[in-house]
Amino acid sequence: EGLRLELDEIQDMYESGKISRSLAREMREEEAKRLRGLRNWLQGQLTSAFPGAVVAGPTRDAQRLDNLLHVSFPGVLARRLVILLDQHGVFVGTGSACAASKMTVSPVLEAIGAAPEVAEGSLRITLGRETTRGQVERAAQIIIDAVNTEYERASRK
Repeated sequence: EGLRLELDEIQDMYESGKISRSLAREMREEEAKRLRGLRNWLQGQLTSAFPGAVVAGPTRDAQRLDNLLHVSFPGVLARRLVILLDQHGVFVGTGSACAASKMTVSPVLEAIGAAPEVAEGSLRITLGRETTRGQVERAAQIIIDAVNTEYERASRK
């Protein structure tokens, strides 16, 4: 015999699905808000420490990815920063995620005419669902220390 559902069972399943979708939407919105807060805090720390830092992308939160910070430290080679940060457990990239292993200047930054010193000093920092406030605070200090190290190294040349 085949399975036959009653109309009220179908209605219950439909309502359950609506509730699940609504709950999932609320959870996504809360996570986006949390990541946006972490990203903005990190951006504030880095731009306070380095007023010459250049943040790429739109300035309005509504137009930005909540989990992504693309920042450049003109006069510093980002590929050197990637190595320094990696040694301290902070994993960042220099270009798009699909080209992360190449450690080259972002073709997008080149295409939009970013100055070479800005493009060469660009880091892509991505936050995720597992990222904690403590990790972002630790990463901020490590990034600040690494950028200071590289600026000092560059000034001795």
